[in-house]
Amino acid sequence: MRRREFLKIGTAAIPAILPASISAAVSFRAGAAIKKRRLSALVPYLDALLPGESTPNASQLGIHEHLVDHALTVPTYVELLSLGCGWLNGQAGPMANFADLGEAARVRLITLMERSSEGTLERQFFDRTLSDAMQFYYAHPRTWKALGFAGPPQPAGFPDYRQPPV
Repeated sequence: MRRREFLKIGTAAIPAILPASISAAVSFRAGAAIKKRRLSALVPYLDALLPGESTPNASQLGIHEHLVDHALTVPTYVELLSLGCGWLNGQAGPMANFADLGEAARVRLITLMERSSEGTLERQFFDRTLSDAMQFYYAHPRTWKALGFAGPPQPAGFPDYRQPPV
């Protein structure tokens, strides 16, 4: 097939493909907006778990972004985040979101989540996000000073390795 014939066939298909691609782009944007709304409870939830009394809170360190980035690499984790945040928003009441609640109400819902039966959605969400959020939080250098941790020994190493321990 000649190049001109190939281009003629290819350009003839554009009107048929274009509406589908526009529809897909609109659908993607709508899906992104829905996911953003469905994950609206994530930041206040993580801030309630890791309020940062002597250190920054979870959102100041971008823990929610680390958690979402990690979730994108694990099958079904994004869905767990979405369903768990949906559960928190649903428990907030018909006219409110989890983010609209005060600190005491947020803590009550998180405690309810923590005490729920093994294997339930809310318990799986709580266990998984708590474990991952704490890992990301305490791996951040801005939390180390409050823990009395000067940082990893490398790359500086142990220059006094020949001295006996004190």
